[in-house]
Amino acid sequence: MRKYLFSLLLLILALSLVACGPGPASKDPDNDQPGDSLTDTPEEVSVEEQTLIDQDGIVIKATGIDSSWLGPELKVYIENNTDKAFTAQTRNSSVNGFMLEPVFSCDVMPGKKATGAITFAAEDLEACGIDRITDIEFSFYIFDADSWNVILESDIIVVKTSAANSYKQVYNAAGVILFDTEDITIVYQGVTEDPLGLAANLYIENNSNEGITLEAINTSVNGFMIEPAFICDVMPRKRALDTLLFYLDELDACGIEKITEIELNFHIINLETWDTIIDTEKIKIEVD
Repeated sequence: MRKYLFSLLLLILALSLVACGPGPASKDPDNDQPGDSLTDTPEEVSVEEQTLIDQDGIVIKATGIDSSWLGPELKVYIENNTDKAFTAQTRNSSVNGFMLEPVFSCDVMPGKKATGAITFAAEDLEACGIDRITDIEFSFYIFDADSWNVILESDIIVVKTSAANSYKQVYNAAGVILFDTEDITIVYQGVTEDPLGLAANLYIENNSNEGITLEAINTSVNGFMIEPAFICDVMPRKRALDTLLFYLDELDACGIEKITEIELNFHIINLETWDTIIDTEKIKIEVD
């Protein structure tokens, strides 16, 4: 949940300043070798100009990749050849297989063009251990700027960089396994302080062929019922780093200065249909 709060703050700030312009191994069978020894940063890769959408009067192209004060950004060019103003945003985004929420929202008036950038926070990439961007995946969500009616929801778009064939992402799945099936793995990776409270860090793998949403239910901390801020979407064959965020005021109200134990169930549903996939049995996390 923390990443969504952070991304919202980044979006507000960006729009105000810039115009649209050792532990268990990953189940990935190809993830048994480390990345190459080169130390290029994500912004040192390149992207060839390519058309991402050309449909119903809307044209969107990727024109390159650059760096900004927030982090790497995929540059885009947008044409609105319709008779309606629209807003273009992204959904279901990932970088190198990690679910990451970028900053991007672009308004384009009828008959006009715009340039913009899909920007990923450098600290999010660092948290995932991404030294070099090999691929970016996302879908475009385009809606009427006045009525908010959906105009276009694209399929997943894949943009590969110049490092796609020369760099291999390593996934750190070290920690305590909380839930593990052939399709879904959830790993606890410790508690850290957060400006808003205390956060239990999770590594999540979705090895299934459907998108999933995870929620925490029936949650208690040190025996007190406290509901965390947590909801996590993971697309098929993707991974996510997320947190069970327990707010400071709720912890203080229970006299909790340090988390020693967390109990919860995970409620896992299909991202599209909302059908329940599984409600896990009670899971107990012992915090050192």
